[in-house]
Amino acid sequence: MGYSFTPEKFDSFTEEWHALQQQSPGSVIFSSPQWTAVWWRHFGQGSGLYLHSIRDNKRLIGVAPLMLKDRSAFFAGAADVCDYMDFTVSPGQEKPFCTALLDGLATDGIKELDLAAIRPDSVVYTHLLPLVKQKGFTADCRQVDVNVSMELPSSWELYLQSLGSKQRHELRRKFRRLEEMGTVSQSTSTSFSTDIMDIFFRLFRQSRTDKADFLTAERKSFLQDLVQAMSAAGYLRLNLLELNGSSVAVTLCFKHKDELLLYNSGYDPGFRWLSAGLISKARVIEESIRYGIRCFNFLRGDEHYKYQLGGRSIPLYRCKILFG
Repeated sequence: MGYSFTPEKFDSFTEEWHALQQQSPGSVIFSSPQWTAVWWRHFGQGSGLYLHSIRDNKRLIGVAPLMLKDRSAFFAGAADVCDYMDFTVSPGQEKPFCTALLDGLATDGIKELDLAAIRPDSVVYTHLLPLVKQKGFTADCRQVDVNVSMELPSSWELYLQSLGSKQRHELRRKFRRLEEMGTVSQSTSTSFSTDIMDIFFRLFRQSRTDKADFLTAERKSFLQDLVQAMSAAGYLRLNLLELNGSSVAVTLCFKHKDELLLYNSGYDPGFRWLSAGLISKARVIEESIRYGIRCFNFLRGDEHYKYQLGGRSIPLYRCKILFG
């Protein structure tokens, strides 16, 4: 059986790639065609696109969204805006995909495959690394961060019961205190809107100085284009918490398969004493449970609030594979 390692362009097989993304249970939104194309358009300068398909005859079994710097290959993405990454592979085709990928990289004279950040349930970790050792190449994997995530129960009450007694009591108290201040509402937008993006950027900047510093003109442009692309793909969930008609907190989320990913957030510091930021996230969790979402993903980083709300750490690794 012949497996091909074929260079591609974004416009040559986006539909095929998207279909494979939808069919692969473990596919990662940060390695989707929509996300990768937007990232590449904004940040790909200085690297060479090294996007490849792996096919069984003509049938697409996997996608390697890579880029080149000198003779080193990396995921087409970066940790500041892509929380973790992986290859998109058809279920049951992981071993032939990884074999064709490693053979193709070696044939092309690639000296190093440097992949970050990688979850322990990824194709890279579960299938590529064992094969690397079998082929006599060298691999070095080290933990670089954590991804905080949690499985969601079938009801809000069960979720509350899963928290420690102190956290449960505090969350209920914070909910009551906010509601005592007036009319509380939370809306969810699935369509791109410049008005709500303006609110997001305003609250994002106001919430923390490091977020204000992060939001350069280029990153703001990237986020605008990303939200538009995620909306078109049906992934966007932008949630706005209001008190007496004033915007107090916002969460930028993406729904991918049966998982909700909390990508970023902001809040008005004038409402910090009401825990507006924490409550907005708890309300998103409540809504996710109501709609039967299986997993709530706080994504990369070990911020304290994630554990307050029931999150559990998953290690993230940087894996370097040397061919020479």
